[in-house]
Order: sequence, then C-alpha cells, then structure tokens
Amino acid sequence: MLTDMSEQSEDAEELTFGTARHHAAALEILHSQIAGTTARNKIFALAEVAIRHPESEANLPVKIIQGLANDYLSEADMAQLRSYWQQMGQNKSLLTFLQTYAISRQFHQPGRVKYLTPLERNLIFLNRFALNRTESEFTSWYSPMALVTWEEGYTAFSPTHNVFGHQTSEEASLSADLFKTVYNRSVDSLWRVARVESSGDASLTEQAPAWEKNWGALAPREADGSWRTDLVAEWLWQRFTASRLAGFGDFERLYTYSLLATGRDAGFYCTGNGAAGTNPDYVFTDADFNTGQGGRNCLATLAAQTLDLASTDATRRKDANRRVAYAVAFISALPQAQLLHGE
Repeated sequence: MLTDMSEQSEDAEELTFGTARHHAAALEILHSQIAGTTARNKIFALAEVAIRHPESEANLPVKIIQGLANDYLSEADMAQLRSYWQQMGQNKSLLTFLQTYAISRQFHQPGRVKYLTPLERNLIFLNRFALNRTESEFTSWYSPMALVTWEEGYTAFSPTHNVFGHQTSEEASLSADLFKTVYNRSVDSLWRVARVESSGDASLTEQAPAWEKNWGALAPREADGSWRTDLVAEWLWQRFTASRLAGFGDFERLYTYSLLATGRDAGFYCTGNGAAGTNPDYVFTDADFNTGQGGRNCLATLAAQTLDLASTDATRRKDANRRVAYAVAFISALPQAQLLHGE
C-alpha cells in the first residue's frame, strides 16, 4: 500500500505519491479490499475502514482522552467514552467528540488528573501570559519550542517511544531534573517574562510595534478601580494553574503577595524589608501563620496593598507590571502548575 512515496525536498509540504512504482491492484487489509491509484488514495480508503474496526471503536476514544485530558481513566470512564463514540455512528466528528467531553461531568469531576508534558505546559503558560495578539507576535520572547527543546529535553516530532511518542506526561511528573530546570529558569531566567516594554526594535521580530505590558487590562479591580494584591493574586493563580483556590494556601499566598506588592521575596520583606536584622533566607513554617504571628500579620498587610498598574508615572506603572511577572514566574514554577485537575 505504501509503495512509490517520495520526498522531493526537506521543505516540501507533503510527500509525492507516484504511480509508476506503486502497487496498483487492490489489497486485502483488515479483511477489506483497499483500492486506489496511489498510496495516498489507498491510505484514505483504509482510514475509512480502520476507524470503524472494533479495535478502533474500543481504543481510539480512550487514547484521545488519555492523551489530552486524563492520565487515570477508570473502567467506568472508558466504558462511557466508548459508548458515546459508538453512538456517533458512521459520521464521527473529532471536534464534536471533544466539545461534548469538555462540558461533561467526566471532564469536570475533581478526581480527574492530567500531568503536563513540557510542550503542553509551556504552550499553556505562554498562551496565558500573552495578553493580546501583539504580544503573541513577539515570538523571539515567547517561544515554547525554544524552552522545551533546549532546556527541558523535549524535542517535538522526535520520538523516543514507539513511532509517535515522546516523553509522556507521567514521566514528566516524576522527573526531579525537569522540575529543577523549570524552577531554576523561573529564578535565573526571569528576564524571559519580566520585560514590560518594547520601543519597536525590528531586530526582535519582523513586525515589532512599540508595546507596553498591561496586566491591568485583564486583572480584576475593586469597586474604586484599584487593583488589590490579594484579588490579583487569586486571579493569577486561577489563570496559570486552572486550579481551585483550595490549593492556594498560606505559603503560596505569602510569596505571591510579596512579589506583587513589593517585588521582594517574602523572607526579605516580612523579616524587616532591608532593615538591620532582615533575614532573606528565612524559612516560614506552619507556626508562622498562627494568629498574631509574623507570617499571618505580613500576609494581612500585603493582601490589602494595591498595584499601580495604571499609574500616570511610567516608572511606577512599569514596575507594577514587572512585579506581576515576578509573581507569575513563581506560580509557574510550583508543582501545582504542572498538572491539571477537574473542577
């Protein structure tokens, strides 16, 4: 079936399917006669047969959902997916299948867990970090392929498992080295996300308009129009982890609040903010969040502060937007940002 297929050049959009050296006669595959004048025609003819094969009916819907949304499907989950797939009949639509799943109880059940591969995690992160199309066009700044290829050992379309498989999501979740890489990048390569303006330097991209980051365009405001630290922090947490706020505990809040409100690590700010005796390496414990203790008091102080995201003072405005990036870098390095749960 696959005879007389050739690649004309590395830049060709598809193979060339010839006839001179192609096995022209019909072939029996999957107990069906597969006919076609070229390999391409036979492939499409076989696809119509293969998708209706009992093994495809049973396995394809499960593999699709396991790959995209749930690493731990139960037997009941799989039975439900197979049943719906079969009910779609002869004219199956992948888009309809995914849309139906996306609004299903199965997708939204709290027990659903999907670990993210480096490519998935970076695509999600960069899509949520870019606030508009102009920012998305700064490809030299926000390149998921550059991140995963060189730093996280994930090369798209270069399989290490079988024909189509690279690092699995579960493998990524178990890799201490990968977690270390993600964490170190959020600290050592903060410049990747902390840029807040461009003057229109054509060397950055083919079309580089003057641009300034504006988190205030989307971040939630108080009734008086201000951006309160605790509300912005909760919004960022949900935007970048797609997780319930139950996972946003005292420790996560304290560090996020401190970065948003002050641009400083919580250990630095809460233990003196640079005054004599400040301990930037202070490690908070559960006891610090008891009533009247330093961590609890600092958390309350930081929560009520506001961000100057719309200040007429350009320096203050850009600094506020830069501090949002600091908080995003912190959140994206946490384990909670490396998996998805149902809601």
